[in-house]
Amino acid sequence: MEFFTVSCLRRGRVSVDGLYQGENKTGETLKVFQCRAGLHDVSLECRIGQRCREMAQRG
Repeated sequence: MEFFTVSCLRRGRVSVDGLYQGENKTGETLKVFQCRAGLHDVSLECRIGQRCREMAQRG
């Protein structure tokens, strides 16, 4: 298993391989996510009403 965070100044929706995992933070604390070992597509989409672009990362 691998563990990771998705840092951003704003709150957003985290997806791994297209599957929603939850929000990137609780309050001001970054949430730690877990996935199986290997290569994954990780994306962060800002919440509705926020002005930022969608972020995608392969890791």
